[in-house]
Amino acid sequence: MNSTPASSFWNVTTKLSLIELIAWGSLYYLFAGVLPILHAETGWAHVWLGLGVSIALFIAGFLAPIVGRRIDNRGPREVMITSVVTSCVGLLIWSLSSSVVAYLFAWILIGAGMAGILYPAAFAAIVRLHPQRSRQGILAITLIAALASTIFVPTSNLLAHAIGWRETVRVFAVLLVCVLLPLTITLPKVPRNARIESSIVPPKNSADRVRSGNTTAFVALAVALMLADAVSISFNVYLIGMLIELGQSEVGAAAIASLAGVSKIGGRLLISVCSRFSPLVLLQISLVTKAIALGLPLFLPGGWCLSLMVVLFGVTDGARTLLRPAMVLALFDPHSFGVTNGKLQMFVSFSESVAPFLFGALIVTFGWNWSWGTLVIFLAGAFFVLLLVTAESSETDRPA
Repeated sequence: MNSTPASSFWNVTTKLSLIELIAWGSLYYLFAGVLPILHAETGWAHVWLGLGVSIALFIAGFLAPIVGRRIDNRGPREVMITSVVTSCVGLLIWSLSSSVVAYLFAWILIGAGMAGILYPAAFAAIVRLHPQRSRQGILAITLIAALASTIFVPTSNLLAHAIGWRETVRVFAVLLVCVLLPLTITLPKVPRNARIESSIVPPKNSADRVRSGNTTAFVALAVALMLADAVSISFNVYLIGMLIELGQSEVGAAAIASLAGVSKIGGRLLISVCSRFSPLVLLQISLVTKAIALGLPLFLPGGWCLSLMVVLFGVTDGARTLLRPAMVLALFDPHSFGVTNGKLQMFVSFSESVAPFLFGALIVTFGWNWSWGTLVIFLAGAFFVLLLVTAESSETDRPA
């Protein structure tokens, strides 16, 4: 396969960046923005509201390997078009829901849409379409998409106050149809089962790892990411509620929460500069930093402390988004990136799907402070499990 012109690469990367920005804002951060008014108007408990997000993430994870294989074989166009339509229908049903059952059914459809349009699908798409520049493409996509929380959390919160949460959700459904659908339709087609030729060179002995299955490294990596992502999803979903509980107004809480998006950009730029270091070590450093950030409001009061927490958490969350595909490329066969990353996402999404529900139950039972403390414990667990991945990688690379 001849090298793809730079204009084609940047055309695809720009479209995928905009797709991710809008998709994350509409299918993920929208919930955080409308949550206070949604809860106040419906009276539905946080446990049930969080269960909707949990179901969506579980469905997305379950479908991730199927989506990854489809993108590896056929490219992202068909998958993403279907996902946009499915997500739009889910948002419309959510906006019309008058019972918890209808609300949860809407999130089933939203989850199916998430599987083919959020980061795992976009990363598989750029690796499939432009394997020689996949890392550059992933960085560009995540830099733009990092603005999703900064843009969409306060915007959706303000809209919910102005026109109501139902109308706000409908606005985002229209956004998917009018902006996201045309972007996905114009993605390039890929011939059926076209051979993937990549200039990505796996690290030393990585082929042996793939042949042996590298089960220990895969399982340990999956467990570590399950714990870390459970913390991230719980933090993002309940951040505004926690800030309000600590004395911030809804507007002030939304403003502080919006700092996370800008901070994620800084984290991703930092990782791009530190790309020569081991992604496993960098992830361990980010976990320690994230634990420190979460502990700040438990010991130091004040709005400045809450802002610092969000900034540090955003930096580490942004770094994690880039470190995950970097670890998949480093440990496993890059030619099967979509399938491998999809399998990893399936395990991770189980944790992500359970976390909002369980964390909501913890809040109801023990209050915010104790619940917040459990997140630090999860991060400690993820750190020590990653040591197993490091040990397995060192053992594998050791000369026979």
